[in-house]
Amino acid sequence: MAFIDEYFVNPIINSTGYNAVNTVAYVLITLVVLYATAFAFRKMKIKTNDTLFYDIAPFVFLGGVLRALQDMHFFASLGVFQYFFVTPLIYILLYAIVFALIVIQKKTKKEIIRKIGYTLLYAFSVPVLLSVKQLDGLMIALALFGIVFGVTYFVLKKTKSKVLNGVNVLPFAGHVLDACSSVTAITIIGGFTEQHVLPNFIFSYIPFYFFIPLKVTIILAALYLIDRDVKNANSRFMLKLALFALGMGPGVRNSLTMVI
Repeated sequence: MAFIDEYFVNPIINSTGYNAVNTVAYVLITLVVLYATAFAFRKMKIKTNDTLFYDIAPFVFLGGVLRALQDMHFFASLGVFQYFFVTPLIYILLYAIVFALIVIQKKTKKEIIRKIGYTLLYAFSVPVLLSVKQLDGLMIALALFGIVFGVTYFVLKKTKSKVLNGVNVLPFAGHVLDACSSVTAITIIGGFTEQHVLPNFIFSYIPFYFFIPLKVTIILAALYLIDRDVKNANSRFMLKLALFALGMGPGVRNSLTMVI
């Protein structure tokens, strides 16, 4: 029990970030969940197409908003249940909601996922907007995002690359926003720290602003390899959705935390 407390429970309660043990565990759990979900979709004959991806997208943005609200102690009145809005529990909560909505939509034939997603996103964005104190960090992060995203997209389209076709643009945008907001918060604004194990190790040797080109390279390579090597449509869908969530969720959270 002490092992669980030290490596899993305490980092969530104390917001101390990740360690090598829980990072490996979360990666393995994520892979198992992705495989199981792809299998379930196949059994239930759920179409994992671009439309479903866009239906789920607002919940990914919602995850970042909810995480920022937790940073504001917005959910403190919930007691122990407030920790459901801390990573990784926030992903479990939203996964359960989205999976249930997909099943309901499949059975009722009513398009409810996107409507509910945007309704929740708009509702929980209101307290964030009302708490804005300064916009300097956000403006810098968005300017960096616009430059990096725009230049990369333009170059790839000029070279007739298909790596950012279709839904691929969303996970790419998510990771670019994550990188740009992290660099802004840590190296320009200051007062923020990187919570992930691998980036902390890498950037103890090189300047943190290299995070942007490194992220761009890794996400483009990942999307290219998924499209080239993953033949099963459900598996491709789940991998891209996971990449989207792992980029855009933290990117939105970082961006909003700088203004509140």
